[in-house]
Amino acid sequence: MRTAIIVISEAGQETARLIQKETQGEIIERTDVGAHWSDYDAFVFIGAMGICVRTIAPYVDDKHTDPAVVCVDSMGLHVISVLSGHVGGANELTNRLASLLGADAVITTQSDNANLWALDTMEQRFGWSVESEDEMNDCIFAFVNKQPTALLLDVRDKGTDYMERSLPSHVTLIKDIKEAKDYKLLIIVSPYVKRYPRKTLVLHFVPKIASVGFGLADHPANYQYIYDDFCDVLLDKGLLPCVKDYCTIDVKADEPFVDELRTYGETVRFFTADELAQVEVPTPSDVVEKHVGTPSVSEAAAILGSNHGQLIIKKVKGDNWTLAVAIPKENLR
Repeated sequence: MRTAIIVISEAGQETARLIQKETQGEIIERTDVGAHWSDYDAFVFIGAMGICVRTIAPYVDDKHTDPAVVCVDSMGLHVISVLSGHVGGANELTNRLASLLGADAVITTQSDNANLWALDTMEQRFGWSVESEDEMNDCIFAFVNKQPTALLLDVRDKGTDYMERSLPSHVTLIKDIKEAKDYKLLIIVSPYVKRYPRKTLVLHFVPKIASVGFGLADHPANYQYIYDDFCDVLLDKGLLPCVKDYCTIDVKADEPFVDELRTYGETVRFFTADELAQVEVPTPSDVVEKHVGTPSVSEAAAILGSNHGQLIIKKVKGDNWTLAVAIPKENLR
């Protein structure tokens, strides 16, 4: 976390030195905060809270992009989380600095003080995405005010293990989405498309757990459209954007489509024909074996990519490509 330290008065110099040593931060002038608002992950003000607030007020935009802001009084007695407590990490930094200084940590975030889940940090913490249409803030408001909440978990990972361990008293674990109709809020962790109950707030987290195996014809002219074709297939088969990586045979490493995948930020993994040939698949092909030395590329690559997991989509054929999807067994319920 790149940290800027702003010393408002001479009395805070010693506190600033301690914080600078702890955070490896840089001391900057208060007048430079605006110019460097996007350059730092955190700003630590040492001095009066009012000056801190007035300094940052013109630059505050959105909690998903704003840096963390913490204010420490000049005597180092109180450390206050001011801005971006969850997403930006100000609450965590507040506790860290309070421990360093032997000070009181002042955190006003309701979910933290009530020992509830920080729903707006789940994406970053566990590598999930959010697909539901309801506003996150509306879901958080219902949750922290302990409205009746249903929790539906279709898979298992570190995030779902944490949720089950720390299940709040107003949250009920359900096994079927039909059970959620009488709850104010429904929280889902699932890679699958769902039909949500009416009049219920829904927060749907999508874990990145699936491996997509694909086969590819040599130098397909339509390679720019294959990624969209893959996304359409996943949605048609009831899968939300839950892909962890794309996997194929190593002889396709130089295909333009592989570079295309990387431009979308996707991870691509390669396996040799010998590795793929060792995998038992439901739809082997003599034609594929004749051309690349293994009876399966897409299904075998998906299975290997998921650490010998379970196929949830068997081979689908498209124009110059095949696709299959698997999920690791440890993620299955």
